[in-house]
Amino acid sequence: MAEPLVHYSVFNIDRVLTKSYKIPITSIRMIHDFVITQNYLVVPDLPVEFDPERAIKEKKGVFQFNK
Repeated sequence: MAEPLVHYSVFNIDRVLTKSYKIPITSIRMIHDFVITQNYLVVPDLPVEFDPERAIKEKKGVFQFNK
């Protein structure tokens, strides 16, 4: 499996890609919100992880809270 990443791309007003970033994270996460300011991108790295193997073993959903 590939390294878990958040892909962040910036486009100009003409819809031309100007920057592209790969932000490493610790595991596959449920990331559904983020914040963009004039100077920053904030991506919360919350402990809700995607783990299909654990879901099968524990007969639970694929997204699990990991303390």
